[in-house]
Amino acid sequence: MIKKRIIDKGYPTTSKYYPVAHMQASKVEKQKFGAASYHRLEVIAKKHPGELLGTHHGNKITISSIVPKSLRAEVRFHEKVELERMRELRQKRKK
Repeated sequence: MIKKRIIDKGYPTTSKYYPVAHMQASKVEKQKFGAASYHRLEVIAKKHPGELLGTHHGNKITISSIVPKSLRAEVRFHEKVELERMRELRQKRKK
C-alpha cells in the first residue's frame, strides 16, 4: 500500500525491539540491493525529517509516496525483514 506521508510516531519506532531489528534489516538490505541504492534511500529520508519511508502493522506493509517507484521493492524488503526480526526478538523475550 502506498501512502502520501508516514509520520514517525508510535509503532514500530517506539517498540523496544525496533532499534536492533532496524539495524539488522538495514544490513541485509545493503547486502541484497547494494550500498548505492541504500544510500539513495538514506538521502531521501534525511530530506524528510519526521517521516518514515515505510512501516508495518501486522502483516500490512505501507510505503511512502516520497520513495521512487524504482526503490519501493527495497523498502518493502527492508520492512519485511524488520517485521520478522521484531517478531523473533519478541518471541525470545517471552521464553
